[in-house]
Amino acid sequence: SNGEYTFPDMPMGGDYVIKPKYDKDPLNGVSTLDIIEIQRHLLGLQKIESPYKQIAADINRDYRISTTDLLELRRLILGVNNNFPNNESWRFIDNHYDFIDPQNALNEDFKEDYLISKLEKDMYVDFIAVKVGDVNDNSVANSNSNSVDLGINQAMELVIADLEFREGEWVDIPLNVIDKSIEGIQMTIDFDPALIELEKIISHRKDFDDNNYRILDGKILMSWNNAVGSDNFDTSELFTIRAFAKSDGTTDGLLNISSDVLRSEAYDKSGNIMQPIIRTERTIAQAFSLSQNTPNPFADNTEVRFNLPEASYIEMTISDIRGRVVKTIDGNYTQGLNSVNIQANELGEAG
Repeated sequence: SNGEYTFPDMPMGGDYVIKPKYDKDPLNGVSTLDIIEIQRHLLGLQKIESPYKQIAADINRDYRISTTDLLELRRLILGVNNNFPNNESWRFIDNHYDFIDPQNALNEDFKEDYLISKLEKDMYVDFIAVKVGDVNDNSVANSNSNSVDLGINQAMELVIADLEFREGEWVDIPLNVIDKSIEGIQMTIDFDPALIELEKIISHRKDFDDNNYRILDGKILMSWNNAVGSDNFDTSELFTIRAFAKSDGTTDGLLNISSDVLRSEAYDKSGNIMQPIIRTERTIAQAFSLSQNTPNPFADNTEVRFNLPEASYIEMTISDIRGRVVKTIDGNYTQGLNSVNIQANELGEAG
């Protein structure tokens, strides 16, 4: 329990190698906050100076810190991977090893075992345990990762508009942040799969793509960090959830944050940990929605209706079952409900 081990009955004069190993609980002390610290190191904003933290940041064990380490760590956080494909959960460094250049520890042949040549007497061998992925040093040895004290003392709001949607419509649900000092967030978002079917999550941010989330049955797992600079929030919109409405409903209470799968927490520029919450804001604005064309199927013509939160330029494409575009409609449309009438003879063959 205190990290001390005894090896009795080792014959004197023998040669031995002491090599610690522990490859369990890879998420112990690991969160998106560690990704933020590695990212700041790569951007030159705040270098990782401790040689042991450099080893912890080398996720794929290629003896350098790169964006590949960020990708592998995020895949672990989101549950895409259950362990480190090219590394172990813990590494152990000989405590008596002196780093020649502590600023570039990964360039050295540091020792992860201890050679005893011709054992002559009882002796004590000491190692420094390094939790891979835990750059901010909050893992708890001999403990499950869920027992880590997060020290959360305030909330961080995500705001969505109170919007109505109808069965058969596509609906976009923007999630906005109030505090633009946010540096990162990880969370589990619960939704009712009987009400909506999620297609994807979209964002205009350059540091958000398909690698930042997973969609499970009734849950969204999210891990994002500000990777392109600390002051690039030119809009409050963090991302937008695009979904298909399976029945009539509203966004009020549609999304909830939990820690069922991924522990939910947000981080500011000072590294403080906050609890993310979703608040529904009453507004007269309506979400973008695209309704099912009616009638469907049709013989002569059909109508497509869509709702715009503001006047916008719209491009609509119609494809056949092979994905080939057969018609494009574009133009400027007004805020609110719009409709387009499509003639069958404009589309060519059926399908």
